[in-house]
Amino acid sequence: MADNFLLVQELLSDIKKPNRGGNVMLKLDMMKANDRVSWIFLTQVLRRFGFSEVWIDMVWRISNVWFSVIVNGLPQGFFRSTRGLRQGDPISPTLFVIRAEVLSRSLNALAGHRSFRPFKVPSSCPLVTHLAYADDVVILMSGFKASVKLVKGVVNRYCEMLGQKFNCQKSCLLVHPTLPLQRRRHRILSTEGKVVLLRSVLSSIPIYLLAAASLPRRVFALLEKVMADFLWGSTDLGPKFHWISWGDLCRSKEEGGIGVRSMAKVYDAFSIKLWWNFRQKHYLWVEFLTAIYNKGLHLCLDEGVPSQSSMWRRLCSVEIFHENIVSDFVTQAQWNLGLLNQVLQPGLVRQVIEVPPPSPRGSDRMVWALTQDGVFFGSPCGPTRCHCCTEPGEEGINHTFCTGKVAKAVWSSFEDPGEASRVSTLRHRVIWWWLRQGQNVYLKFVYRLLPMIPYWEMWKARNRGVFEGRRLVGTEVRNLGISGDGGVVRDLEGQLIFSYSYFFGSLTSLHAELKAMACGVQLCVARSLHDLHIKVDSLVLVQILQGKDACPWRLQREVDGLLRYKRYFGDITHCYREANKPTDYLANLGADTEQEMIFGSHRALPGMVRGEIQMERLDFPNFRKRSMS
Repeated sequence: MADNFLLVQELLSDIKKPNRGGNVMLKLDMMKANDRVSWIFLTQVLRRFGFSEVWIDMVWRISNVWFSVIVNGLPQGFFRSTRGLRQGDPISPTLFVIRAEVLSRSLNALAGHRSFRPFKVPSSCPLVTHLAYADDVVILMSGFKASVKLVKGVVNRYCEMLGQKFNCQKSCLLVHPTLPLQRRRHRILSTEGKVVLLRSVLSSIPIYLLAAASLPRRVFALLEKVMADFLWGSTDLGPKFHWISWGDLCRSKEEGGIGVRSMAKVYDAFSIKLWWNFRQKHYLWVEFLTAIYNKGLHLCLDEGVPSQSSMWRRLCSVEIFHENIVSDFVTQAQWNLGLLNQVLQPGLVRQVIEVPPPSPRGSDRMVWALTQDGVFFGSPCGPTRCHCCTEPGEEGINHTFCTGKVAKAVWSSFEDPGEASRVSTLRHRVIWWWLRQGQNVYLKFVYRLLPMIPYWEMWKARNRGVFEGRRLVGTEVRNLGISGDGGVVRDLEGQLIFSYSYFFGSLTSLHAELKAMACGVQLCVARSLHDLHIKVDSLVLVQILQGKDACPWRLQREVDGLLRYKRYFGDITHCYREANKPTDYLANLGADTEQEMIFGSHRALPGMVRGEIQMERLDFPNFRKRSMS
């Protein structure tokens, strides 16, 4: 939705450009969009799109609904519905989009009509006839009479076939850009109540507008003046005196403020987010802006063109250091400190030189350092992200206490795995514990009290992650510690070729597994061993190398280095640790001795490793010990 808003805003800047009949934006709102869908029309559309009759029949059966009217407590007769999508049904949004595709294709077809004059855009930009989101449609055209008649004909035919109607009260015709600003009237509240309302409601109302719209700085001052007047109150003679400046009020409570967000700072933060999205080049509005202003050049190299739009000026106002290619700062396989100090602050230079210099091969990749996969996420009004998973998902009470990675690890210490898998909500788990049968009143009391203790500890851990930036214990990629790893290389008959043990220092378990695999592959290639089959007990690493999971951006370089040897190995499969005991012992050996060792024969291996290999040859199983009390 934000992408459509950004594109509409850019088109609005061109609405006054000369065009026969003028440029016109028609915003239409569908009345009861889901309830008025005709099933006969929908089945015809599905058939034209090539869906099989079996599938159409399955969809048709969804519409086979009978209703009855209750009169005096008793149902009186039945009647059948002929239109309407069931809201809440998983397939309803897909059917709604398929139905809306008819209108979309009809409007796109107007661009090829000889009498239709489109909305005037620069010649290098793609033609946009309409934008749609859910039940709202914005149609772009000229005010030329023939064009208006063509659009009206398409809309009327669509309404007749589908039975759809448009809400005239919510629809409008836009020919000039406007920006209404409404003041919130003063309400009688206590000072504490006003602060709460300011922080939770009033300062959040313009957030989405700041994320997409390009506003003059005087608008921020006006908004903040309205909020300040609301906080300090007013009399019949006018606003009361403001004893503290608004800038000081926007400080955190620890710094003497009340924690209200500054509109200008929020606007600057969203400007950086827009810069990020622009540099990713995955959006239509980015393609549109690039075609108009910088013709494919880098934004930093833009020399400016007359009559720039407000959105382009906002992007150019972001203060970003010169974006050189990373390899420009590397000289003879070493970081060039002189060049780094010219463009980076000393603290950032220290962080850069801690990373090994990259190779000149490959292209640069922009990453967001606050996420594992380097992809920026977040929305001004969207849900918060959890602090307990490798890939943060949407945070919720059930995710935090029941279904999240940390919650599952905690409850696995108290419950049987089969019982825990059937619980998915906080309320269900509490009731399940309260209804457990105890042998005496004391055990029943423990069962009633037990759920509260893990919940309280998980809640405190969650708050440490949110407010102190500390990851919850139990995640897979933050478990830093002294690490080592090892490997065993065998031939097709299971005979030992060689084995190795390495010490890696302080690394995460995932990083250690990756380095061990890379070292093993390099050792095999050095010994002219090809057509390798790799087994590893890290399922996360296997999924990353198979492309099923996102790679943490900090490990991307080493993953790319491993994949350069792709021609020397085939499959990479996962095995449980119980089936990988020899390498587990070698990994512990490397971590304990802090040495790198290569064993070229079976006799040179430690006795425990030789014993495990011999047991594997005899097909002796390994067991995982688990207390079931």
